[in-house]
Amino acid sequence: MFRDGPGDTCSAGSYPSHVEGYQRDSGSRLSELVAAFSLATDLGLGQPVEHALRSWVIAARLGDRMGLSADDREWLYYVVMLAWVGCVADTPVVATWFGDDIEFRRAGLGVDRAGLPMLGLALRHVGAGSPARRRLRLGAELVMTRGAGVEQGLLSHCLTTARMAERLGLGGEVCDPLQQVFTRWDGTGVPSGIAGEAIAPLVTDTLPRTC
Repeated sequence: MFRDGPGDTCSAGSYPSHVEGYQRDSGSRLSELVAAFSLATDLGLGQPVEHALRSWVIAARLGDRMGLSADDREWLYYVVMLAWVGCVADTPVVATWFGDDIEFRRAGLGVDRAGLPMLGLALRHVGAGSPARRRLRLGAELVMTRGAGVEQGLLSHCLTTARMAERLGLGGEVCDPLQQVFTRWDGTGVPSGIAGEAIAPLVTDTLPRTC
């Protein structure tokens, strides 16, 4: 359990009170449903429970400093909390290349996901748990294809997350940023070529610091 400001307590059974969310027929709010999804996502990332909720608290404080409107703050909540739900889509790809997908994601959270740091992470984990010959073959293929298979998995991740948000009734304010969570300012992220001002502000201003 932790706090998001004075008197505002967040735990596995609750969410920041200033995010109203949408009311569902069951009586539960969408924000509560998304918070529940995030707990399973934490496990898939190899992180302690409520990792995603803590990321939201950081993002909310950044949003306050940036002067986000109430609407933008609500969209930000859903972008941060749903950003990693799509890991179910890229799990087969990650497991094929790196063996233990949970361990690979856990290690990846502390690494710059581009250039030499990302290459080093990939080569350390490629074919984990497999015989040496298979590891060498996968490593060579990874380098020769410049990680094309992994990139495709990340694209599937983004698409799945955005489609899920859409089915939950969320609009482009959430769905569009969710398709850019792996982009980079210099255009070297995923999808490749999206750079600079073309990246949604909610992604460039908050996600690199919270996820």
